[in-house]
Amino acid sequence: MNTLQAPVPALRCAPNGVNGASGRYIEAALAPEQLSALALGLPAHPAACGARHKLAQAEPHLAPGYGIDAEQLAQAGWGVLFHSAAEPGIHAALAPLLNWRQAQANQHKPCYREYRASRGYRPGMSCDDFLIENDSAPGQAPNPLRLPYYVLLVGTPHQIPFSFQHQLGVQYAVGRIAFDTLEQ
Repeated sequence: MNTLQAPVPALRCAPNGVNGASGRYIEAALAPEQLSALALGLPAHPAACGARHKLAQAEPHLAPGYGIDAEQLAQAGWGVLFHSAAEPGIHAALAPLLNWRQAQANQHKPCYREYRASRGYRPGMSCDDFLIENDSAPGQAPNPLRLPYYVLLVGTPHQIPFSFQHQLGVQYAVGRIAFDTLEQ
């Protein structure tokens, strides 16, 4: 009896992760020895590094609008968002930092913003609400003349929820600072 045997394909490992825009895997399938080297932290093959870099450069990424250098606060802007009911003493305690950032961000154009009191975060406010109130919109490239690329949240996660921070962080570079007491 004669049986036909199909050639056995080379074993390939497909890593998790799919690019939502293209539907392709984020990383190409790897041979077992490549995956092993990666897991052991061994240097990648130079050709693979070059291909990964080329792919990363071709993919669109979120950053400030065209022609804006994210490393220059005078171009990217800097803002601070307080809870609407934040104690005034918190603003006073942060004055040296705020004055320094204001001087950096306003060198050429008014790219520094403070959002507090009625313009601050209000309980239940969504990220979309905040963006729209500040002449921005979800999915738009950040425009520092409307809303700075760098935004510092001042308050605990109870005051300004992580969900708000994460949603804002999709388009903007977001940080947080919180203190238990004003003396800190």
